[in-house]
Amino acid sequence: MICKFKNSNLELKNVIIMEKLNMIKTIVVTGGSKGIGKAIIEKFAEEGFNIITCSRSELDLEEMKINLLKKFPLTNIYTKSVDLSDKKDVENFVAYISSLGLQID
Repeated sequence: MICKFKNSNLELKNVIIMEKLNMIKTIVVTGGSKGIGKAIIEKFAEEGFNIITCSRSELDLEEMKINLLKKFPLTNIYTKSVDLSDKKDVENFVAYISSLGLQID
């Protein structure tokens, strides 16, 4: 969990140090723009996780990301529009996740 400081510069430095020490965990959640997926993302963002998510709607993903960053401004949120019923889209999503270079926890 990220320690909260009143001075935002100290908070940011703390996050950078934790990332360098690989202490920030990363979660992948499909269907993250609505319903249960969105609720899961909010809970993990609250705990300081990096978030990787997808949804069919780019607009819904952007709206979710904006709202989540208002609540948890130091959360890293990576989104991609994906149709999970399309094999090529799934392969592209996996490649996108790999390109981020984050360890998935």
